[in-house]
Amino acid sequence: MNSLRLPLRKKKDSSIRVAADLVREKIASGLVSAGNTGAIMAISKMVFGSVPGVDRPALAAILPTLAGHAVLLDVGANVACKPHHLVQFAVMGHLFSKKIIGVSAPRVGLHVCG
Repeated sequence: MNSLRLPLRKKKDSSIRVAADLVREKIASGLVSAGNTGAIMAISKMVFGSVPGVDRPALAAILPTLAGHAVLLDVGANVACKPHHLVQFAVMGHLFSKKIIGVSAPRVGLHVCG
């Protein structure tokens, strides 16, 4: 993402940046794009910020389950994660489940491929 930062900071009229600004200003409720995922992630972090102590954002998918919903984090944006990133993803998933989905005591599981 580092190679994207300078062009993204300079191109404030790009459609992704304009959409992110509209969400930040609460004019829009969300951002949908078929564009460059890395650019979307970089702009989102730059415009929205991140949870304190979290180095990188993660894409999330909400999956329906028999008991309600599950949040699946890091569904493809990060190809090389360090253990501390996985801990940060767990924190974000926990907060998302609790604050957005309304799970009173979210449980976090970890699956490492490789």
